[in-house]
Amino acid sequence: MGHIRIFSHYQSRPLVAKNAPAEMEISVDLGLTSEVIRRTVQGWQFKDGQTLTFAQIQKMNKNTNHCYELIEGFLKKVEAFSPYTNLYYSLMPTAEAPTMLISGIPMHRIKGTTPLEDTKTKIRALGKPYGMILDTATGLGYTAMQAARTCDRVITIEFDPAVIKICRANPWSQGLFTNPKISKLIGDSYDLADIFPDEAFHAIIHDP
Repeated sequence: MGHIRIFSHYQSRPLVAKNAPAEMEISVDLGLTSEVIRRTVQGWQFKDGQTLTFAQIQKMNKNTNHCYELIEGFLKKVEAFSPYTNLYYSLMPTAEAPTMLISGIPMHRIKGTTPLEDTKTKIRALGKPYGMILDTATGLGYTAMQAARTCDRVITIEFDPAVIKICRANPWSQGLFTNPKISKLIGDSYDLADIFPDEAFHAIIHDP
């Protein structure tokens, strides 16, 4: 499989501007990094030969609530349906880090703020996290990653495995899988709490 890139209308809209140059930089991971692309008859081509076609660009510009992966020339919406909870999840772009729609409802506050600022506001309620922290609802992992900046270890629990599928596609969630301070569990926090000894955590973050 070739290199997977992920976009939203924030990245695709400049590609149809009337004054767009023959070459420009575009983010390939929802704002984290960028690559130089070149305009062709079919669309915009990356250095490895993969092309984002004008039809695909038009699709993203019309569907502003979704993020899309470009895989082997095909545009695929970042989404997952869970037969376990009967919920539909999708990655929703913002001008910064994306949020996740849970059957159409954003999991972060996004009006007048951003998902990351929303997360930082919640973490500030703890002061400066330290020691071992329990995060009872992983979501996109932003809370666990933010807490891990200052504490020794974070245990984060996600109820629905389909959510982790969305996390793996989200470039802004990758610290959830690469930070050695973060341990991930799947299950019900109510049940999993029993596996830890009393007073194991310095703080518990409950933001379901």
